[in-house]
Amino acid sequence: MELDPALLSWMGDERLRKVAEYIILRKKPDEELLRAFKPVDGLFFQHYVTYKDRRPRVIQMAPSYLLFVQGKFTNLIGIDEDTGKLFISGVDDRQERLLKSEKLTTLKMPYGEVRLFACEDADIREILGYDVDFRGGAVDLRGLGVDELRLRVQGDLLLVARSVRDVAEFAGWVIHNEELRRYVDTLFLDRVFGTLLEKGFSVRGWGGRIEVMGVTALRLKKFLAKWLRKYFTAVVEEDDRIELYDQELGHGYLTFDTICINLHLTKCGPVIDRLRAEAVEAFREVGRRRADLSFTVGRHRITVKSCLPNSIAFNPSIKPTYLTGERRRLFFSFGEIYAFAGETVITITHPEHERREVTFKHDAVVGFENTWVDQAFIGMRNRLLLRNLAKAGQEGEERPVAGFLNSGDGLEQDDL
Repeated sequence: MELDPALLSWMGDERLRKVAEYIILRKKPDEELLRAFKPVDGLFFQHYVTYKDRRPRVIQMAPSYLLFVQGKFTNLIGIDEDTGKLFISGVDDRQERLLKSEKLTTLKMPYGEVRLFACEDADIREILGYDVDFRGGAVDLRGLGVDELRLRVQGDLLLVARSVRDVAEFAGWVIHNEELRRYVDTLFLDRVFGTLLEKGFSVRGWGGRIEVMGVTALRLKKFLAKWLRKYFTAVVEEDDRIELYDQELGHGYLTFDTICINLHLTKCGPVIDRLRAEAVEAFREVGRRRADLSFTVGRHRITVKSCLPNSIAFNPSIKPTYLTGERRRLFFSFGEIYAFAGETVITITHPEHERREVTFKHDAVVGFENTWVDQAFIGMRNRLLLRNLAKAGQEGEERPVAGFLNSGDGLEQDDL
């Protein structure tokens, strides 16, 4: 059976057209076709895509991509920008997006129907979760008139850049109320702790709790309500709790169990705004410094020169008096990178790709993600590589993947 070449003409690369033909006709790939792939990807194509009963249901064509659905899996074939070879990747299941493309026809094959769709490269990028392919250079969000841009910089690695006015605005994004509330919680507890110390008790406090050693906490309740009126704006004793009100700290209440007095903060007062303002000022101060970072995302090695330090700690002006072992500093850490215009340089390397270097025309907040790759695909790819290494070990020598492609070795169903 032959296919009308016009059906596949939407794809601009002859190799993609040939791959589509092999998938639809369920033909065993020849050596020439396999060598058009990157070695590991050719291994996957030979032993998974064309293996046994892999029946395509949907073929989606773009000028530079071929996307197809087999069973519950969606795979993508495209052209690697560094090597010029074909690559294959599993796509996280978003089949509802696939069917929004223009339907060309339905092929009646002996094994069932195959629906053919046509789309643009931009549609494939949307399915993969990014906006543009980027091979390095200066990122200019304002020049493009966008607040956020998702750039595929290398293989399946995405650089996500968000526009930011300055370090103070960024501080507003990463100074979380939870961190400030925990500090206010400590200030509340410190007053209760100090009250008990002044009365001569030996106590210990941690994590919103106070223990008076050797004394049942509930027995202290009626005395504590009276003592605390010296330190809070209002104290209201209820059947099961003591309500505490303070113009500066806010509102909380104490509960009592057999061992501990427990503090529950319900509403912060003006002190939280003071803490937030001091935190922003601390960010401004740290914004005068620069740091270098180095980390990996998968097999991508990322180095960052001259960015904002990724953690900030400072001493607030208002501190606990008695809980010296508790939180006396505020600490903020963040996974994003604050990149300074004209200063920060991000370098990305990978053993299979060319080096990338990224700078910024305006300050930006940067993070890294992967394209929406199916995790099952990664697992199957790893098992195929392991099988290759196992075969090489049995033969007493390391065999390259390219040699494994045409060795005649097959995989059992369980190997996938």
